[in-house]
Order: sequence, then C-alpha cells, then structure tokens
Amino acid sequence: ISLMFHRPVWSLSRGDAFKNDWARRFMTSIKLMPIYRMSEGRENLSKNGSTFDKVQGLLKKDQQILVFVEGLCTNQTKLLPLKKGMGRMVQSAWAEGIDTPVFPVALTYSNFDKIEKTANIHFGDAILPSDFEEKSGGVFLHDFNEVVKEKLQGLLSWDFKPGSFFDNPIYYIGWVVNFPWYLLTRFIAKRLTKGTV
Repeated sequence: ISLMFHRPVWSLSRGDAFKNDWARRFMTSIKLMPIYRMSEGRENLSKNGSTFDKVQGLLKKDQQILVFVEGLCTNQTKLLPLKKGMGRMVQSAWAEGIDTPVFPVALTYSNFDKIEKTANIHFGDAILPSDFEEKSGGVFLHDFNEVVKEKLQGLLSWDFKPGSFFDNPIYYIGWVVNFPWYLLTRFIAKRLTKGTV
C-alpha cells in the first residue's frame, strides 16, 4: 500500500521487532513505529504512549499513517475483531482539532503462504469527524470501530483473476531471479516469529 503513494506512509508494527538498537534504527528508517500487544508483555504496554504521541505529531504535519486495525494476520477469509488502538489515535487527534480523515482500505490476497499471490486492494470513502455525534469516551471507540467494520466489510473481495506469464512477464522473471532470496528470507522470518503470530 505504501508504494501506491508519492509521499511517505508511516505504519505500526509489532513492538517485539524493535528489541535492539539496530532493529529499532532500521525499522524507523523504513517508517515503522512499534505498537506493543499484551502477548509481548503487560510491562511493555506503557511504551505505546510514546508511539501514540508520535502519531499525533505526524498527523499535525499532515503525514499519512497506515494502521492494520485487525492487529493480526491469520489465514482466513473473514474480518477479525477490530482493535481499539486506531480508534484511540483518531479520537485523540480529533480532540486536538486535527481533522484528519480516515480511509478504510481492504486488502485481500489469493493465498496465505504460497509464493505466487494476487492481491485485491479496495479504498473506501473517508470517515470524518462530522460522521460522529459523540467523540469522547468508550461510546466513540465502539461507534468508530462499528463504522470501520461496516465499511471494510463492503470493500472485501476474494474475486481473484488468475494471471499468466504473458500478462506480466517481468513478474515471472523477477520471481525466478529472487527465489533463492525469498527462501532465505522466509526461513529467517519463520525462525524469528515462531510461536508469536
């Protein structure tokens, strides 16, 4: 999704990927910010405050933030329960007078762990502060997530058109050239994330 825009897109990523200085510097250089989940330890949840502050600062500068509101990717074809973190960030921004729009984006893919994938990306209409009467407290968080959920449900699509070599020969040539790197990266990623996703 980040590649579709001409200006930088910041995103949130699992907090445990920021464990050491090298990883933290690298992740920050590619516009990722840590978000900690209960599964990474209750003691780390307080660190989310600094990420939320950074998000507010970026929104004040009219930057783009990509949030995967489900918080987790699993091998299934239904929308997972939405987390409250994005709602809290939006609520805080709107309370400070940052009227940033929220654009729902549905991303589906043809398979979970095979090499060749086809992805569908559908952008929805903006969600604006004027869409809500109540903008404070838990009522807003509930209503916000319901609106996001409803919009995402309408955008989800698993209608994938199979491609062929003649549709995109560059893809297949790149696939062959990069296959050894893909195998190495996949091996390392599986080792590093085993039991955490």
